[in-house]
Amino acid sequence: SLLALLEKARVKGGKRGAVQAVAALQELFRDALLPPDRKLRYFSEQPLAASSAAQHERKRLLYWHVEDLIKRAYTRFVNALDALSRDPLPVLKEKSVKAAYEMLRSRPEGERALLSILVNKLGDPQRRTASNAAHLLLELVSKDHPAMKRIVAREVETFTFRKGVGLKAQYYAAVL
Repeated sequence: SLLALLEKARVKGGKRGAVQAVAALQELFRDALLPPDRKLRYFSEQPLAASSAAQHERKRLLYWHVEDLIKRAYTRFVNALDALSRDPLPVLKEKSVKAAYEMLRSRPEGERALLSILVNKLGDPQRRTASNAAHLLLELVSKDHPAMKRIVAREVETFTFRKGVGLKAQYYAAVL
């Protein structure tokens, strides 16, 4: 129901509830549902041939099914963050960008989509949001994940040379 609240906030309103839902879902996924050391797999990606010979086959299949459901819910959460980052309300933009940064910093799941949210905010029309995105990306590569420097640089480069990117966005990308 929190995911539904988040997804409907963009269309029907309920912005205050969306801000609270972002915080609750971020904490839930980060602290309880997502493993800190690996990415989740869909059920179809699991080694099903190996499971038939296993001793606790039913239990393993149940775990894989739950993992699949969590991965699908997390994908919905990241898509909702992306939609909220495009909202005209600055509070929602800021909250979704910070949530994307926190999830990217703490868990390996959905890295590409979360990084895309942060990099796209370099082109935000509001200076504060664009500057904040540049700061968070710099924090990510300097303190949290130095090994991601090349990946972030490549993503920023792709963003910079996209068609229709304004001079301010190119400025923030160059500063980063």
